[in-house]
Amino acid sequence: VKTETTSVRQRRRLLSCLPQASLQACMVVSSAETIEVLSGRLYWSCVRILPIDTAEAHYFSTDDTLLYEPYYGDFGPLNISAVTKYCRLLASKMADTRLERKRIVHCCRAQHDTRANSVLLLCCWNMIHNNMSPEQAFAPFTQLKPALCPYRDASLGAPCYDLTVLHCLRGLAKARQMGWYDVETFDTDAYDYYERVDNGDFNWIVPGKFLSFSGPTQTPIAYVDGITTNTPETYFDYFAKNTVTGVVRFNNKVYDRRKFLDAGFHHYDLYFADGGNPTDAIVRRFLEIAEKEEGALAIHCKAGLGRTGTLIALYLMKHFELTTAEVIAWLRFCRPGSVIGPQQLFLQSMEKQMWREVRRRWDTATRLRDPDHFSPNALLQGEESLGGVRTYTPPRGSNSSSQLHASLEGLSLSSPGSPGSATGRTGALADSGSPAPSPGTSPATVR
Repeated sequence: VKTETTSVRQRRRLLSCLPQASLQACMVVSSAETIEVLSGRLYWSCVRILPIDTAEAHYFSTDDTLLYEPYYGDFGPLNISAVTKYCRLLASKMADTRLERKRIVHCCRAQHDTRANSVLLLCCWNMIHNNMSPEQAFAPFTQLKPALCPYRDASLGAPCYDLTVLHCLRGLAKARQMGWYDVETFDTDAYDYYERVDNGDFNWIVPGKFLSFSGPTQTPIAYVDGITTNTPETYFDYFAKNTVTGVVRFNNKVYDRRKFLDAGFHHYDLYFADGGNPTDAIVRRFLEIAEKEEGALAIHCKAGLGRTGTLIALYLMKHFELTTAEVIAWLRFCRPGSVIGPQQLFLQSMEKQMWREVRRRWDTATRLRDPDHFSPNALLQGEESLGGVRTYTPPRGSNSSSQLHASLEGLSLSSPGSPGSATGRTGALADSGSPAPSPGTSPATVR
């Protein structure tokens, strides 16, 4: 199973880990449940059997074509490739002259997972193609009885954080606003190829900035199902061609870091325990690395889910003021299973601190630019970069509706420099990112 305790993708659906009462509440639904999404044109319906098309209506379902691969009791959200495929599919149906006089009905089975995922897909399409807000897109479904079952993390324990369909819509809306996702240009073939273990098992979280991948091993390790782990050499060619200049490792040292260094990449070791939360020193150092690295960072722990997702989430919360729910949703769209168990609550506890930090940074940047004429409006100038990633969102609570663009390169989180090492099971931190002279050069191709 590709989790924080093993790196092989064996999927098991263990719905018994959900509380029984909650599971029953999610699954008892009416077979006659139908919602009008666009007046006289687009509908959602929960059915036992997919109806046959009539002269008045066209019925379709994605229950068996756009699938979520669970780790344990998790069942969504569907990944961003599935969302993109659905948006293109429904757009083609809406534009099909053969269907222009028919009602189009998206049907799903009366199960907790198919209900939630079909509603998510339909709302994503409405939000993207009809320029709706998350709240507007979800409005037709607010009175569903029973309510949609919330998504949960990819762990064996009882869920400790509920992620709703509306949370996911807000996360996607924020990603689109930041320019991280475009339904017209997103490459579903590349996503589907590289997310497979045998093709690298990696996903871009922020294109050109953060790539999550499962931890490589010194030599290939084969498992009983025929899947083999990847080695550092697997990634050299792709990383070099896609502006990756640094690698961050959060797990045990199961490969020699010199492999990446000799290939021209920076390499940083920031170990903390599997399934745990990072120390303040690790948080500070990671943010410093991410803010100063000139290219993209490829980040991994054992599976590239929990520890990896948690640190990337903190950066996105700090620089773009994403809420905990928004950032977890976006991470799971990009890399299903990201952020596990108590890490969800850790992010929630860090949310306001990260927001305060971004406001401090914006204020500091403006004062440095023009200390004698400082004003909030001084930030609303030009289109510049924030740690290598474009941003368009003013601080929460800002009275300005203008797009905010601020260059904060070099303004890292206050810290006493680069820690050398800290002892302790979760506190071990080794920073040795000195690279070969030219990051990303002289790659070796291993396929």
